[in-house]
Amino acid sequence: MDVLSIAKNLLRRIVLRLERWVFWTRYIAFDQIKDRIALRNYVDDIKTFETLSEKTEGTFAIFVYYEPGEAVSDSVQRIIRTLDKAGVNTILVNNHPLSETQRAFFRTHCHTLIQRGNQGFDFGCYKDAVKFIDEKGLTPDRLMILNDSVFFAARGLDDFVEALNGHQDVIAAYENWGEDYHLQSFALSVSRDVITSEAFQNFWKAYIPSNNRVLAIDQGEKGLTYAILEASKSTKVIYSVDQLYSEMLKTDNVDEPMLNTVVCQPWRGSLKTNPINSKDRIIELCGFIAKTSTIHSGAFFFPNYMASPLYKKDLVYRGRYQLWEVAAWLETIMSAEERAQFLNLLRLKGDASQLSKMDRFKFRHGLK
Repeated sequence: MDVLSIAKNLLRRIVLRLERWVFWTRYIAFDQIKDRIALRNYVDDIKTFETLSEKTEGTFAIFVYYEPGEAVSDSVQRIIRTLDKAGVNTILVNNHPLSETQRAFFRTHCHTLIQRGNQGFDFGCYKDAVKFIDEKGLTPDRLMILNDSVFFAARGLDDFVEALNGHQDVIAAYENWGEDYHLQSFALSVSRDVITSEAFQNFWKAYIPSNNRVLAIDQGEKGLTYAILEASKSTKVIYSVDQLYSEMLKTDNVDEPMLNTVVCQPWRGSLKTNPINSKDRIIELCGFIAKTSTIHSGAFFFPNYMASPLYKKDLVYRGRYQLWEVAAWLETIMSAEERAQFLNLLRLKGDASQLSKMDRFKFRHGLK
C-alpha cells in the first residue's frame, strides 16, 4: 500500500471518528441531559382510560397500539382476538384518539383502554401501563408486553401466544446479539416473581421516557433486559437460533437457489460457494443469523422452519432486504391476503433513500 492510500485511509478513519463524536455529543449526551431536566417531575402521560373488566388477576398483556385512521388492521385484530381467546386481559395503550370503529372493536376484546400522549414512544407506554397496573391494584400472574411494530400473521399465532404464556420467569419471542445483548421488547412476558421484584419495579420508577430512539434502546430495551434477567431464575427465547438450528437439521435440506433472497444484508455475499454438505450450510446460516437482531436476520428462516407469526415492518427500511426479495420468499410462508397487506406496510415505510440528508445522517447512527 502506497503512502497516499495510507494517508487516505487514516483521514477517513479520523473523519468517521469525528462524525461519531459529533453525533454522540449533539444527539445522545445533549438529549440525555435535556430529558433529565425536562422530565424530572414526570408522572405519566395518560389522558383518559376506560376499564371494561373487573378482573384483577390472571395473565395480563400491555399492547401498545398506534394506527391513526378509521379501521383496525387485520394484523392487530388477529393478535387481539388471539389474546382474548387465550383468556389474556389486554390493556390497550394508544397514542392517538381511537375512531368509533376502533373503539368498538377494542371494547369487545380488551380489559382496559388507555389513551396517552406520545412521550417516550413504546417504552413510555410500557412505563405508564406498569404504573397503572400497580395503582389500580391489579395483580397479574403473568404480564405480557407487546406492540404493533411487528406484523402478526395467522400461521403459528395461537402457538406463539401459548408459548408467551409459559411458566418461565422471562419469555421473549426474539433476542439481539448484535450490539450489547438484549431481549427484543416487542414481544416478551414475565412471571409474578419478576413483576414484584425490586429490579423490575426500580427499573420502571427510574426510567426516563425519552423520545430519542438510541436512548430508548440503550436505557429502555437493554435496561429492561438486565433488570428482568437479574430477577429471573429461568429464561426462554421462543424463536432462538439454537432451536432454529435443530429444526433445520430435521429437514437436512437448504434451498440453495433461494439463498440470494432469504439471507439478509450484509452477509449475503459472504456465503461459501461450495459447502461440504447441508449441515455445513445450516451451521453457516445460523452463525450469520445470530450476529444481530434475529427477527431481521432470520426473517425468512423462523417463519419457514418454526412457524413464527411475527414479521418486522422495517425489513426494507433497515436495508436488510429489497421489497421484491421479501415478496418472493413470502409466497411460501404466508397467505396471499396477508402477503399483500404486509408488502403494503413495507411500501408505506419505504427505505432510507427517501430521507433528507440530515435524517440520513441520523439513520446511519440509529436515531431514525
